[in-house]
Amino acid sequence: IKLAPNPYDNEDDDGLRISLCYIEDVVDIFTQLITREDPEVINVAGAEVLNIRSIALAIGARLGISPQFEIGNQPRAFDLVADVTKLIGMFDPEFTPFVEGIRRTLQV
Repeated sequence: IKLAPNPYDNEDDDGLRISLCYIEDVVDIFTQLITREDPEVINVAGAEVLNIRSIALAIGARLGISPQFEIGNQPRAFDLVADVTKLIGMFDPEFTPFVEGIRRTLQV
């Protein structure tokens, strides 16, 4: 994962931005990678970029609870957003949306 500069000028209260990938999607991508004869170095992550607030709200909605947030005084210097351009070009994966991945994971 490449560290991407924070495009919100450190004034974003929604927290760290990150690109996540549902585990079944990762397994599918790895399966395709190991069957290739020409090894490649690529980022394996989802194309959907989420922030901590949206992640917590989605999980809270699934569990029927309201998450509590506390905004820190220290601005963050970076986000963890992967460039998946090469991955998409190689395999054209069908990524599981985060909300669907949470539904499958929590099965509540």
